Amino acid sequence: MATLNYAFKELSCKIVYYGCGLCGKTTNLEHIHKTVPGKFRGELVSLATEQDRTLFFDFLPLDLGEVKGFKTKFQLYTVPGQVYYNATRKLVLRGVDGICFVVDSSRDRIQENLDSLENLKQNLADYGYHLQNGDDDHDGVPWVIQYNKRDLPDVASLEELEKAINFAKAPYLEAVAYKGNGVKETLKGISTLVIKKLNKDSTGGDVSLPKAAPKAASAAAASKSDDDDEYGELGAEDDSKSAKPAPAAKPVEKVAVRTDEKKAPAPSPKADLPGGDAPTLNISQACDARWRGLKTGEANLTLANVSGGARDEYQLNGLVSFLGIFKRTISTKLKFKLSDPRTHEGQETKAYTFEVLSGPDGPSGLNVIVIEAPQKQLYVSYIGSGGEVKISPEGKAALD
Repeated sequence: MATLNYAFKELSCKIVYYGCGLCGKTTNLEHIHKTVPGKFRGELVSLATEQDRTLFFDFLPLDLGEVKGFKTKFQLYTVPGQVYYNATRKLVLRGVDGICFVVDSSRDRIQENLDSLENLKQNLADYGYHLQNGDDDHDGVPWVIQYNKRDLPDVASLEELEKAINFAKAPYLEAVAYKGNGVKETLKGISTLVIKKLNKDSTGGDVSLPKAAPKAASAAAASKSDDDDEYGELGAEDDSKSAKPAPAAKPVEKVAVRTDEKKAPAPSPKADLPGGDAPTLNISQACDARWRGLKTGEANLTLANVSGGARDEYQLNGLVSFLGIFKRTISTKLKFKLSDPRTHEGQETKAYTFEVLSGPDGPSGLNVIVIEAPQKQLYVSYIGSGGEVKISPEGKAALD
């Protein structure tokens, strides 16, 4: 289910690449990440399993222009191909907006593809979802089929694959993912279906999508480099000749709205006291969240003096989201502890430290530091279920 973030004016849509082991899911995402210009893509996060060559999942946001005033962001995921990782596959499907079902075209793997498709349908059913089945099915999850590995010597014909797999007559494309053939077209096809479905208004009218490339792409068009690709056109009408026309969809009845950002209490009007005493703080910032040194999520944090409270008491509020799946709410009262000199990013500054007083949701091992210069910035760490989580200002490295 697409997520609206009113604070950042973003509409995030989730696309999952699904299929049997070694069918080419990871290859698709790696090729996209490698060929999309850096200004259009986020960090590719890989969590590998011990027994499966396929990535645990990938995370790739793509800015695709605006929809109804919201900047559009796509989050792309793969799932493990092996059966014994089904719990993870099911978890990644939570809140899905579109699915790319990747098929290994080898004749001897047709049954594995069918087993994976049945597994997909069952996992979706457990959430109350189902794959879109025909043009009249307006409630199903949009999906496209990618028939991959078409360059192998012993592949099934398209007619055989269609008869065995495509029960819903979904749009399909041929691909050789490791060469990049059909990869962009597959992503463009599913993104078009997802945006069309989400862009229906409450009366069923179809709100027109931008036909041109996103603003960022247009601005860079005059100086397009050899690294640029046509991914900036995603979100426009799908003109791929190999894909079937997108089915019509009725308006989305519900779009999840992220309402759990909490307003920080108003800061105390008192001026900072001399001698390193408790400062007046009113910090609100977007953050990166890291686990085991990898950026795996994002957060919004606020810290401010408690209105009407003691001079050295503060309220920390925040929402931490990992890979669009796991969320942690932070709401904790802090007390000023110490102000120490510190060198940060080569600059002499001060670091404010705090102790945790109380809160309805205070994670264990919570550590909060504010760096004063060049502007007041908030750094947080805590102990999560999988180890230490470090949160730092967006684009900044975590503190040691």
